[in-house]
Amino acid sequence: MKKVLSVLTVLIATGLIIGCISEKKPVKIGFVSDLSKLNSTLGISARNGLELAIEELNNKNGLLGHEIELITKDHEGSDELCYNYTKQLIEEGANVIISPVISEMAFKVIDATKESNILILGPTASASDLAGMDDNFLRIVSPSSSQGVFISKLMKDKGFKKVIVIADQKNKSYVDGVVKGFVDDFSQTSSHNLEVLNYKDSNDFTPVINTLSKYQPEAIFFVTNGLDCATITQLYAKNNQLPALYGSSWVKASSVEIFGGRRVDGMIVVDAYQNPTPRDSEVEFMNNYRNKFHTEGSSVSIYFYEAMMLYSLGVNKAKSFDSIKVKKAILGMEIIEGLLDNYRLDRYGDGIRKISIFIIKDGMYETIQY
Repeated sequence: MKKVLSVLTVLIATGLIIGCISEKKPVKIGFVSDLSKLNSTLGISARNGLELAIEELNNKNGLLGHEIELITKDHEGSDELCYNYTKQLIEEGANVIISPVISEMAFKVIDATKESNILILGPTASASDLAGMDDNFLRIVSPSSSQGVFISKLMKDKGFKKVIVIADQKNKSYVDGVVKGFVDDFSQTSSHNLEVLNYKDSNDFTPVINTLSKYQPEAIFFVTNGLDCATITQLYAKNNQLPALYGSSWVKASSVEIFGGRRVDGMIVVDAYQNPTPRDSEVEFMNNYRNKFHTEGSSVSIYFYEAMMLYSLGVNKAKSFDSIKVKKAILGMEIIEGLLDNYRLDRYGDGIRKISIFIIKDGMYETIQY
């Protein structure tokens, strides 16, 4: 009897050891963003989108049978912290980095990963300077210059010629792309009177207001964050009649309708494509997002959700977590089904997607057919 118990004990112990050895390691998703400072609203929305996608995938046995784990870092809007935390994510064994949120930080993430072979998905990094490069940085949005071109065409259709573009240089890479797209297209207008007003200091808008008051534009195109756009609009409106207001996607993503109130009613904004009739997958996402986070999902949360799902498609197609194989699998997809629309990536990994035009009415966004 004692011999039988001894044999059973050995077998049980051996089984436990084998079980521990064969246990699959989790797939680690690295995420670095501002979660506590100026752009924290965007960062939190992005993280929420990732969390929702990861939760759904884990409920379906994860990736290739591995549970998915999200590792988050708060760079607090600091270039240095973004660089250092990206390095740290690699050291902690991240299989992929899905970041950043704003384009300016994309270069820090790319620099920090140069010595590794890790795949990077930048869901909302739309800086035109990132286009056309054969590297490990893939993104699911179109270059930012397309936003500027679209707004320019809207203004030209309205017959505006005296226009000011207000550009926040704190997100220079994204902003410069939007501005260039706008200026190159709008400059084709005969007898145009166009000025670009750059700024970096969000604590003192006196120079911006003085220039606007002197210039008295017919229209203003804001390529800024939502809070700055709202502040400038409110300050200018104290002593001036507001002209037509336009904004890039950054304005909408950072909640200008909340900060600006009635002053930004009627503002025209370009952003992610919106279906006239929402897809079932989009409705399901919004409901799940609302139930989990008790707030509404945004284009940022959608793009980060889509990026995680795109990575899962690449891994499943490649049957591997190897970055080179996953990248090849993703770039080999002709059509990718997103929540909002079907899209594709070009051979450099730059997104090709449709966009929509919105107007703010009573603090809400309505789609404009164009």
